[in-house]
Amino acid sequence: MRCIVLMVAALTALSAGCAIVDAPSIDPGLPVSSDTPRLTWPEIEGAVRYQVQLCRNHDFAREVTTLPETEETAISLKGIVRYNRSYFWRVRAIDSDGFRGAWSDKGYFILRLKPPTPLGPVGEVSDQRPAFTWEKMDCAQRYVVQISTDKFFRLPEYRYETAARDYFPRPLNPDKGRKYYWRVRAIAGDGAASEWSDPVEFVVTASAPAADLSPAGERRVASLKPAFKWSGQEGALRYQIEIIRADELNSAEPQSIRLEFSKGRETTLTLRKALKPDTRYAWRVRPIMPDSPGRWSKYATFRTPEK
Repeated sequence: MRCIVLMVAALTALSAGCAIVDAPSIDPGLPVSSDTPRLTWPEIEGAVRYQVQLCRNHDFAREVTTLPETEETAISLKGIVRYNRSYFWRVRAIDSDGFRGAWSDKGYFILRLKPPTPLGPVGEVSDQRPAFTWEKMDCAQRYVVQISTDKFFRLPEYRYETAARDYFPRPLNPDKGRKYYWRVRAIAGDGAASEWSDPVEFVVTASAPAADLSPAGERRVASLKPAFKWSGQEGALRYQIEIIRADELNSAEPQSIRLEFSKGRETTLTLRKALKPDTRYAWRVRPIMPDSPGRWSKYATFRTPEK
């Protein structure tokens, strides 16, 4: 997943001294996207290794960081530079006799933290308490979510911060038929924040479809690894079920949620990991269609055996 954008812009400068090998010609005019920030330059004839310097100042007069010499024509900046800060950089070639060429022209870049990509809810949803999800970002330490009836978010109705990486607890009970917008931003470990994601629109519509769930009706199951069954839906590629302790259905931050996927189009699923004994659970199912997930069913409840 791409987490950062390395923006590089050209700045010209004269290189002093007589080069034994040519000065590298960096091409800083194009944006470079990567999961790990890297600087690259073309190979220079006669060079056996290269030296790179970074500086927050354009004149390289103070606070210069000289990176370890490398035989490659690229170098990683992971753990060296920080998000949302500007840097100047330059590189020079070194030949087999140890002679150092002139510095290249200076380049300039800003390390940007990209916003997360929202996944759902989107469009019409039947869930009165929708789950908010986005693509996982390894470089993010936490996320901030805003929900509003105003697509410009001038008066956000809800704001939540979570350390969860790709799942947001469901504290929202939107009005049926009301249009909402939501967006998310990432916060890195150094405190730098990304821009907000593009807003996503959703509307809570009709009640959830029936799915003929089993177990249901508060029935006590015989095993801590019960088998779940439901009616299939034409066109589904597979199914996802959600299991939660019934006493957390109205919780702002439920801790017991489990998400499981069926094997292909099968409409049964047996848990591999045991549930807690003598506990009341609720569960529901939704189809995964070729283009997007379908609607969640209504919750059904059951109780696990005493041991």
